[in-house]
Amino acid sequence: MCHLPVRIEHKAYWAIKEMNLKEGACEEVRKLQLQELEELRLESYDSAMWYKERTKLLHDKNLKRKEFQIG
Repeated sequence: MCHLPVRIEHKAYWAIKEMNLKEGACEEVRKLQLQELEELRLESYDSAMWYKERTKLLHDKNLKRKEFQIG
């Protein structure tokens, strides 16, 4: 039973060591991930802007003009 945590720790150690050896590859993957996040952020910003515009047009279309008379 005590060998299981040691085995998991050993696997984790080798995974980290392998990632450290491939430093350039990790940088490239991280840059791609950051670029994808930036694209998602810009896309969501555009979607929110279009939603706000459409909602405002719909709201303004349903407004009724009131005419006040003196007297």
